Amino acid sequence: MNILNGRNLLVLTFCLCSIGMAAQEKRAMELTDIMKFQQLRSPSISQDGQWVTHAAVPDRGDPRVLVYSTDGEVQYALEGGKDPVISNDGRWVAAIKAVPASELLVSDRGKNKGPKTGLLLLNTTSGEERSFEDVKSFTFSNNSEWLVFHHHGDKAEKKDGEKKNEKLQAGSTLSMMDLGEGSLDTFSFVSTFAMDSISQHLAYVVSDTSALGNGIYTLSLADRSTTSTVLFADSSAWAGARSTGLSGRAYQ
Repeated sequence: MNILNGRNLLVLTFCLCSIGMAAQEKRAMELTDIMKFQQLRSPSISQDGQWVTHAAVPDRGDPRVLVYSTDGEVQYALEGGKDPVISNDGRWVAAIKAVPASELLVSDRGKNKGPKTGLLLLNTTSGEERSFEDVKSFTFSNNSEWLVFHHHGDKAEKKDGEKKNEKLQAGSTLSMMDLGEGSLDTFSFVSTFAMDSISQHLAYVVSDTSALGNGIYTLSLADRSTTSTVLFADSSAWAGARSTGLSGRAYQ
């Protein structure tokens, strides 16, 4: 028969006490714990293999976008971001800025007056972050020199003594950012837009309920000194036309 000496007995007693305390600290999982679980969404890796990004979306609360360098040395977080996209050169990450959960609870979205999504832009080289309000969709040019984003628009308002036409849907502001210079150009009453695969041209449709300047335009991206060219203009044909949506995802 083996007899425990004093030292071994002390060690055994300590271990049993530790196990007992750990068992007492455990508790049943509650609803608040489940609400903190996060889903990983929209994972992607840059074409050069240097950056990985994804969204972390909780069951309740605000999402965030996480960006990692593949060597494990750098990590960024875009608080409130979702649906991230990495530019083809890996220098930029853009994401939709979600409406904060606290604002959604008190908003009146049914009347088009509630809070709207925005845009977050991260420079992976410097870590600089920029934010833009009222953005529903965005896209990078394939050469990573341009970021084009479309703003939310308000529904056509009924004027005094005027019968409201539900088919009238004016375009909204389109912003085009030169990522190298940081400059920003805007175009009014744009209903839809698209860029070609070699990043040479931007095409967009102007739709204004006043029927002024409606038509299809194109802008050269290769020559920054040029202005938009009118490809087709017929105010009567475009007045009240609805956009079919040529690019991007839209977020409410």
